[in-house]
Amino acid sequence: MPDGTPVHGVAGLQAAMLAKEDLFLGCLANKLMTYALGRELGLADQPAVKAAVADLKRNGYKLRGLVKFVVLSEPFGTK
Repeated sequence: MPDGTPVHGVAGLQAAMLAKEDLFLGCLANKLMTYALGRELGLADQPAVKAAVADLKRNGYKLRGLVKFVVLSEPFGTK
């Protein structure tokens, strides 16, 4: 891992990612929004990323829900 945490096998990777759930979900939401918007995200986009993470947690961590959130988001709608 970037912080030096050793990872052994798939189970170790899963455990390391679960230990930093918010960081992982934030990165996932950030990357999907970057792809959907076709540009790098700025500071003005961070509230939408945080809202996407909260929505993911609220709705059972489903990728489909994240895609729907991004498509219905204000940054995507004003693209």
